[in-house]
Amino acid sequence: MEARDMITESQGVLDESVGMMLEREWAPLLEHLQKDPIRRRILAFLYQNQKRHFEEMIKSSRGKIAEDTTTANAGYYTRFVFPILRKMLPNLITPDIASVQPMSGPFGAIFYYDVKYGKSKGQAVKDQSQYDQFDRHYSSEFIDREMIGAGDGVNYGGAGMALAATLMWIPVRPLDATWNKSCVIQELDPAGAVIQQATDNGAGAFTGAVLSGTINYSTGDIANFKFTNAPAMGNTIKASYWYNSEANPLLPEGYLDLTMVPIKADTSKYKFRISSEAMDDFRTLHGMDAEAELTDVLAQQMALQIDRATLMDMYAGATALALAFNFTVPAGMEELQHIRRVLTIMAKVSADVYLNSMRGPANFSVFGPQIAARIQQLQNHGDFAPVFSNDYWQGDSSQVVPASLGLTTTNFGVRKIGTLQNKWVCYQDPYFPEDKMLLGYKGPGWLHAGYGYCPYIPADISAVFYNPEDMSLVKGMRTRYARKMLRSGFYGTVTCTGI
Repeated sequence: MEARDMITESQGVLDESVGMMLEREWAPLLEHLQKDPIRRRILAFLYQNQKRHFEEMIKSSRGKIAEDTTTANAGYYTRFVFPILRKMLPNLITPDIASVQPMSGPFGAIFYYDVKYGKSKGQAVKDQSQYDQFDRHYSSEFIDREMIGAGDGVNYGGAGMALAATLMWIPVRPLDATWNKSCVIQELDPAGAVIQQATDNGAGAFTGAVLSGTINYSTGDIANFKFTNAPAMGNTIKASYWYNSEANPLLPEGYLDLTMVPIKADTSKYKFRISSEAMDDFRTLHGMDAEAELTDVLAQQMALQIDRATLMDMYAGATALALAFNFTVPAGMEELQHIRRVLTIMAKVSADVYLNSMRGPANFSVFGPQIAARIQQLQNHGDFAPVFSNDYWQGDSSQVVPASLGLTTTNFGVRKIGTLQNKWVCYQDPYFPEDKMLLGYKGPGWLHAGYGYCPYIPADISAVFYNPEDMSLVKGMRTRYARKMLRSGFYGTVTCTGI
């Protein structure tokens, strides 16, 4: 059974059994990615998608796969398509900063997960994400401010009606001054300030700003409870207490919620043309295959568009902190000393990304050459550490790779240029907005990202054909993929002036 026969819509690139089978099948074309297992598996999946797409095309045109047709087309794909994939994926920065989840069909889903509370307890609410509202007391016996009522300015105090409520976590531990345990009922204003407070006395009654009230420690029932004054409209009434978890089936719990977002593959198409005379000159004067050159140019354009679509989606959708920095050097200050100030601004945005993601601070940054020129000067302070590698097939993500169009000395592609304070991996993109910096977070796994790129048909390339109208040679290419912003709070921005 081939690997493709095992792939279904519910099985993704990171399905271990399918992934290992795909890697074995395509091992000869994956040797250059020994140091990058994630890219290695993604590329194996894309090879399989491409092969399946090719076979389906043959079936639809001939009704069956003829041996001679398969051989001819396989030779074409071996010559052009698979080398393009082999070159394009390792040079993309998208797998470094986004979740890459290949699709096995034109419609699919992208996944990300949340850790959620299985039960309400204190400030934690059932089915709420622990990343959005983390309760440090959740696993303990302490219940922090459980909601039991709301003020209306008339009842639950003074001459108004008494409060009756039942605490959720039982049995409740009575007052124990030695171990600092008690049941406390408070009136809180919208800012969280305590207005009135009552504390149990260990014998089922309350002391403090209270007129009456009892508590049944076994059942958690609170009866006939009144504060000294009626709680004001808009204020809340909450109880903080301890429960006995020994031999108690009532335990805090959480669960892993895998969220599925439906996606649909879009199509990108591109064509290039060359005059028949230029093709003659390529072949006769330079010994070059013009078709191979056209194919290479098309692959470069596709790679650049994928990376830039990812970056601009992240920038446009960023909802974490947006700050500003002026690179103009104030009078009396050294230039490098002033440039270092941008690190504080970046750290603030990074911290806000941490608050939004609840996973970690921003760990990558993207900017254009003008900002990069200033950031790179911090090498003298030891803040910026450039790293270089000429061997871009090694798949070593700790090393800088050439621009995404391949081995080149230009800055046409998105490039990884170094690290800043060992906090942010820095990428330079000459087409990124000149006055902007993007900071974002990408975690260690494919589910720890705020943005998803989902390739379906990696590359579909036409043969070169003559245009009878002008005798030029034309070659086209298309790719189908989906992309989706999942968590916009994973990204923040800095607007720069004085550059």
